[in-house]
Amino acid sequence: MRYELKMPRLGPDMDEGTLIEWNMSVDDEVQEGAVLATIESDKSEVELESRWHAMVAELVVEPGTVVPVGGVIAVLYKPGTDPGPLGAIDSANPATSAPSAGSSSAQSSAETAPQSPPGGAPATSKAIGTRRPLSPMVRRLLKESGLSADEVTGTGPGGKIQRSDVEAVIAAQSDALKDSGTVGFDATAADQSSTDPSPAASTGPGSQSGDPHRFVLTKVEKTGGRRMVESRSTIPDFAISRRIDMSAALATKKALADRGTPVSLNDMILFATTRALVEYPRINGVFEGEAVVAQAAVDLAMAIATPDGLIAAVLPQCQQLSLVEIGSKSRELVERVRVAKLRPEDLGQGSFTVSNLGMYGVDRFQPIINPPHVAIMGVGRITDQLVLNSLGVPMAVPMIELTVVGDHRAVDGVALALFLASLESFLSGSLA
Repeated sequence: MRYELKMPRLGPDMDEGTLIEWNMSVDDEVQEGAVLATIESDKSEVELESRWHAMVAELVVEPGTVVPVGGVIAVLYKPGTDPGPLGAIDSANPATSAPSAGSSSAQSSAETAPQSPPGGAPATSKAIGTRRPLSPMVRRLLKESGLSADEVTGTGPGGKIQRSDVEAVIAAQSDALKDSGTVGFDATAADQSSTDPSPAASTGPGSQSGDPHRFVLTKVEKTGGRRMVESRSTIPDFAISRRIDMSAALATKKALADRGTPVSLNDMILFATTRALVEYPRINGVFEGEAVVAQAAVDLAMAIATPDGLIAAVLPQCQQLSLVEIGSKSRELVERVRVAKLRPEDLGQGSFTVSNLGMYGVDRFQPIINPPHVAIMGVGRITDQLVLNSLGVPMAVPMIELTVVGDHRAVDGVALALFLASLESFLSGSLA
């Protein structure tokens, strides 16, 4: 019995991915859940896990190869069975598409269901192209240090540049500076060389020469920009805002911290948002043609900033999680984004997006809907505001402003107002 490992679709806009490295070799025995390979999407580096206990029959593509979504990248087979002819792809079951990242089948990997040995005409896997494989983490280190890939010798499989290779070059340069009596690091020069290595860009913005500083868009920024243009061009969006008293939420936060289970304000907002979405499932939906499809699960997409751009990473099945669990899992998700080691399910479609700029001192903002979602919420900072209490006495109250942007084809102002009222009731009550 034979299994085909395919390039997964990690997001609605992904058409191809790059195989960064194999974590297995031909004739290896792999266990269910083992990491088989690392691939790179337009957002991040992702580890593919095996859904079966299997043997490795063939690695169809080499590291650094760009493969279309659904293209076969390896062949596995059940131990004790015949894998069938190798060097060919079953023409009766062509690799046309992989499971959507938002589907349950994409949560583990992009492998197909077990298939019988192929008997049709052979068809080879066609790669779109090849390039020197660089993981997002390596690109980030190169950018921050002002190095180019040509200055680093890769010691990984197939000459792949690893993090340790870049760090070794940085350390060597640091030692050389110390030996020459030069100390310090010119961050401006490093930033310039990472964005435009030409001599004309060697002075940066605000310099005496007045030369322009060119920032080349990353793949993440290009993808995000394309999706935002699509959103603003096709969606009749509108926004409503609500100020909410956070006194009860802050008291709950302190009580949990005193019990040794600290949570952040963002965790509390995610938890309250989940409960409000359960009450108003239409807002937890996606727009498809002439219908709004309310999702069965609350899969919150968190807008997370990275050096390469903004990534909407998904926290799945939030309706099943407690406040403390949401806090724990959201921190794990942010860490995976930080080290560019996301899982396939982290890049799913999601059902509702939360973007929080409160930690940057922003009071209120209007985010752009992430299609095909029907709504998105922007979170501002908490500020003390004077409010008259029931006796007419002014008092300082910690307030936060939440702004929900909706697709007017799918939801109206009343629906979003009721959703915000529900969210306020949860933040004003007990969240524990």
